Amino acid sequence: QTQPAVHVGVSTGDDLWWLPLQGSTVVASAPAPTAPAPQTQKQLLVTGLPGCGAIDVAKALARLLHAPFFDLEDGTTTDSKMDQSQLLRLQQTQGEEEWLVLCDVLRDPLLLQAQLPELRVLSIMEPMIAYPWHSVRHPLLRRNAPPGAVVAVGRTGQKETQDHRALGTLLAKELQRTVGRQVLLRPLTSDLLSAVTASPHGIRAASGEVPPSPDSPVATRCFVVCGVLDLQRLRQRLTMCLREAAEQFCKTPLAKDSPWKGLFCIEVKALVVDSSEDFWSTTDLTSDGTKFLVEKNLVFTEKGELPARQHWQEPLASKHGALFWFCDCRAAAATTAASAVAAEMAQCTLQEPKEEAFWAPETVPEELRRTLVKELRSQGPPEGYSFDGNRYINQEDYRSQKDHPLLASRLSQLAEEQNSAEQHRRCRAREILASHPFARPMSPPRPPSGRCTGRPVMQRPRGVVAGGYPMVD
Repeated sequence: QTQPAVHVGVSTGDDLWWLPLQGSTVVASAPAPTAPAPQTQKQLLVTGLPGCGAIDVAKALARLLHAPFFDLEDGTTTDSKMDQSQLLRLQQTQGEEEWLVLCDVLRDPLLLQAQLPELRVLSIMEPMIAYPWHSVRHPLLRRNAPPGAVVAVGRTGQKETQDHRALGTLLAKELQRTVGRQVLLRPLTSDLLSAVTASPHGIRAASGEVPPSPDSPVATRCFVVCGVLDLQRLRQRLTMCLREAAEQFCKTPLAKDSPWKGLFCIEVKALVVDSSEDFWSTTDLTSDGTKFLVEKNLVFTEKGELPARQHWQEPLASKHGALFWFCDCRAAAATTAASAVAAEMAQCTLQEPKEEAFWAPETVPEELRRTLVKELRSQGPPEGYSFDGNRYINQEDYRSQKDHPLLASRLSQLAEEQNSAEQHRRCRAREILASHPFARPMSPPRPPSGRCTGRPVMQRPRGVVAGGYPMVD
């Protein structure tokens, strides 16, 4: 009778082999089940200066990485670090994916790194925003493009002038002076993907960076909800505001401050018409006029307009309006800036049509008067009158007059018809402007918040909303 074989287990790495003590046959059992080692999810923060289009790049990379996207700038950003509610939302967003893509242009990346240890940083830099006031470098440029980050300067495929290309090359060379930055000039999205996946995590402060202080510049934003805008007037007036901001930056400290001091970018998402005059001249007052409206995404800088955005962060993600970006350290300027923004955008809205003066018989345009005289003369004199070729003669009292006897009544009738049409046109125009989406917002302006950076911030001025950004609803 064969005795049962005695086996001993021998471990070789992840597998367990059972070897018999008697006989020459090796018996192998299935590998023992082991729990997979937990993998730490990598976070990619897409940041940059406001107005550079970081969210477009962030969403494109999230699609390529098959990663969830999380917008840290939800319209209530007030402090440098994420609060508990945002951390909880971030934890709920994390899954089994290898990457998590974040987007935020307000917070200091160094302070976010303290909460997200596996953080990698991609900074999007637009040359026309990096040098907002003539040749002056943006005060927050080094903070938002720290050493250890991948920096993308400009975008490939966008139309560039010779000056814009030269400015991009200058910015790339300036950023490359700091060791640790990987600078890509006008990269493709695939190039960005390769760079961020190969880059090690961890960023550091730039050498020589001034420690934060209450007098440090801060990024503030002032948002105003807009109705339908006059595109021609909008471009003219916002360009003047940005040029005034550039000139104000170069003035002496004793010069009178402008409400546009520190303004470096204006983002607009709104329904527009080409111009108020063209709109009212082509609009059929029997319709509502909405067929002439076009939604426009615009980004204005002192050096010109930037390409249209595909995506927006709050509050423009959910509302039509204008977002004015300032970089300043003056808390007292908040109220002045908010009032100036509201007043400026009111001038850019669709204006009422120019009202024509009501006519009187003696103020009928001369051309119409001559046409009417010619028409009456061709009809001949009325009953009871004769015409000698020069004057009309009354057959009863033989009084003569140069004008046709019916001219005065016909002029009065023409003036009455014109005045009635003008009155109807005015009433219909007011009805259109009072309807959706033409109705103008009526809420008073609120000053911008200064709590939008990774630096200590001044006390919030009275009237600033606690949520962190002003809104004119």
